[in-house]
Amino acid sequence: MPQKMGVLYKNNIVTDTKVNVLVVDDHKMICDSIAALLEKSDFVNKTYVAYSGEVALSAIKSSQIHITLVDARMPGMSGIDLMRYVQKNYPSLKIVAMTSFDETATLKELLSLNPRGILLKRSTDATEIKQCVQHLVEERNYYSTETLVRLREIDPINFRITSFNAREKEIIQLLCIGKSTKEIAIKLKLSVTTIEDYRKELLRKAGTKNTAELIAYTHRNGLI
Repeated sequence: MPQKMGVLYKNNIVTDTKVNVLVVDDHKMICDSIAALLEKSDFVNKTYVAYSGEVALSAIKSSQIHITLVDARMPGMSGIDLMRYVQKNYPSLKIVAMTSFDETATLKELLSLNPRGILLKRSTDATEIKQCVQHLVEERNYYSTETLVRLREIDPINFRITSFNAREKEIIQLLCIGKSTKEIAIKLKLSVTTIEDYRKELLRKAGTKNTAELIAYTHRNGLI
């Protein structure tokens, strides 16, 4: 729910319920349209626009921004340079990379920055943009369907297709909110041993080594 995000002040203290979103794109019409779209969403408090990386950086420094959608390729300070700066200096600010280029080199460069989401501009619509931001509000990553197809071609290990049954998804969701094996067993009225067996099977299915990797994997692949 939106309450999970809250408002992040300078020291990233969570105090409120809605989010402020910064849209960064050198194409003014695209930038303004996305901002106007998001401002109508009930989980967004205020939207900001920036038509360059330099202006975006100023907005991030002076305003309480929680999520930013950044065009990867811009003149001057590129979106990729902006993302690098934000990750280093504002690690709690959630980044969605937007790109018109889905070639392997660009997507690999974006993946190396570990954004919370990637949108392909040529195939993204209004519904998907809102869905993407809502995923971040709910502490989930978001990759569009078309993006996932390309990412699985580029990195089949980390973006493999794995299916979980209803019980497995239920357990993963509880793991994602920090529940221990014992707490999950009590909630689901199962034995600790059974939950541990489920956890081992989940790790095996996802090809991950521990619970943290499993959670990252499920978010990355949009499996929960």
